[in-house]
Amino acid sequence: MLELSNANVIREMISTINTTRNYESLAKVVTTNREMLDTAVSVGRLRT
Repeated sequence: MLELSNANVIREMISTINTTRNYESLAKVVTTNREMLDTAVSVGRLRT
């Protein structure tokens, strides 16, 4: 008797790709937000 996996390899791969893309998008948002905050702080320093 052969036991087969209950996982669908194609669905799992698509899910992994989507999760990776979401992570990359959120990481870009965090990086952009930090850059904008750094710019705002530096502009505030120049005016005072």
